[in-house]
Amino acid sequence: AVLPSHRRRGVLTGLMTRQLGALREQGEAIAALYASEAAIYGRFGYGRASDNLAFDIPTHGSAFVRHAPADPSLRLRIVDPVAARSVFEKVFAAQLDSRPGLYARTRARWNSVLTDQESDQGGAGPLRAVVVEDDEGPRGYALFRIKLAFTPHDVPDGELRLKELVGLDPAAYALLWRHVLDRDLVARVKTAQRPPDDPLIHLLAEPRHLNAAWMDELWVRLVDVERALPLRRYSAPVDVVIEVEDTVCPWNARRWRLSADTEQARCVPADD
Repeated sequence: AVLPSHRRRGVLTGLMTRQLGALREQGEAIAALYASEAAIYGRFGYGRASDNLAFDIPTHGSAFVRHAPADPSLRLRIVDPVAARSVFEKVFAAQLDSRPGLYARTRARWNSVLTDQESDQGGAGPLRAVVVEDDEGPRGYALFRIKLAFTPHDVPDGELRLKELVGLDPAAYALLWRHVLDRDLVARVKTAQRPPDDPLIHLLAEPRHLNAAWMDELWVRLVDVERALPLRRYSAPVDVVIEVEDTVCPWNARRWRLSADTEQARCVPADD
């Protein structure tokens, strides 16, 4: 951050330009970040790569639509979050190919997800976990905390803070949501970082009760166009010439020929 007393002197521009140059020298083709303020990074060539939704659901308005997915072979099991880590890892990895934009987790990232120090709890108590499974194995899981509260007239007013919910099929997904929405003494369920196409949008009989809030998430910048464009997959053959203007990373500013099929891609400087 730049202090108000030192703004309008090009400090941030200098920092960002130097960083992008260093990334290129280190062989990085792409830079990614989470923005503290969405308006800042567009002028340095970053673009919004993914979005998420936050929900604040009153449990009294959480009824599902008729004929919501169900499977009588599924069962719920309360588990210890640390002891069941391998189950979570297996389920999470199984969904990667079906969820565009979701990235794999390192061991350190899993440590962060399951950390349960007092500073992580925010007054909402220990991390809790439930697994949904059938005879073939786990089909999903949910991680959450519960902050109990009562109104002055002793009406339950608790809050369930959903950290993560993953279901590998519609019935498992629906059963996990019913578990968190039907907890005793809970008046609302809050969660963030849900995908913009979250199936819950269509499961709730009254979707307005989601009280959904949209938020930008990951921002991405092509540091080296020549190396970045071949890194992605293409759904159809393409052979085009692209003219790039880039004042922040001037080495990208020229015409590039991108040729690709569904298996591989190539990006080279185009003839003038």
